[in-house]
Amino acid sequence: MWIISLWYGFGAISSPFITFLMMSGALPLPAAERDGLMARGPLQWALVAVSASLTLWFAIELFRLRARAVPLAAALLGLHAVTTFVNYATGSFSRAATIAVAATAFAMGIAIAIYSYARHLRTRGVLR
Repeated sequence: MWIISLWYGFGAISSPFITFLMMSGALPLPAAERDGLMARGPLQWALVAVSASLTLWFAIELFRLRARAVPLAAALLGLHAVTTFVNYATGSFSRAATIAVAATAFAMGIAIAIYSYARHLRTRGVLR
């Protein structure tokens, strides 16, 4: 459980930093991906900020073995679905490579598995 917490915490902290590096040009990107990143609007950036904050909160609660981690995981799943819909509706997926769609589906599958595992732990009384 702590490995999952640390992984999510690291992702919540490193993702904004890596995004900044990609936008600044310090990390090279293919032109289509760079254009998609630069074309994001305020709603998409707000979703990124909320997602990073919620992910960090979830990681902390899971690390502390708190039952509150389960509804936070559910909220992350919902936010992930909303973000995916917004990216699809704004055309971000059409500008990015096909790998982005596959990565999104893979990430959603992992998130569902972690949510299910957290519910299982709460049912067994591990999360208090």
